[in-house]
Amino acid sequence: LSDQLHQAFERLDKNRPVLVLCEGLVNYFSLEQLDQFWSTLASVGRSFPHFIYVTEFYPKPHQQSWQYILEPAAKVLKYLSNSHFNLYFDHPDQLKQQLLKCGFDQVQVDIPVLRLNTQSQDNSLSRSNALMWLAIAQLNT
Repeated sequence: LSDQLHQAFERLDKNRPVLVLCEGLVNYFSLEQLDQFWSTLASVGRSFPHFIYVTEFYPKPHQQSWQYILEPAAKVLKYLSNSHFNLYFDHPDQLKQQLLKCGFDQVQVDIPVLRLNTQSQDNSLSRSNALMWLAIAQLNT
């Protein structure tokens, strides 16, 4: 994977900024594979004047109603795709720290559903029970 990523980025103009978007990908990796993938991205990204990596991430569910839905759904995905669908991290700061550890300089973890909820009186949504997080990692090159 590391060699393939290096080859893919070699084709890009080193004088231009790069934005990498990953959708529906990272939860299929083991944590060890994620570390390798993110470390490689951070390494190759240093060759560009500006490098941003954006991915959605499905954390461990904490609200009981979601646990009963998501955990069996993850098992079905594992079976149907003949792969693993992993739910990592209990808190957005854990995802942020993991990306920083892999070499990114700045990481923001956004909870999109909280943006939708700003005008609502419904306080049931929180960081701990959001279904999806959005990670935005940057390099200071």
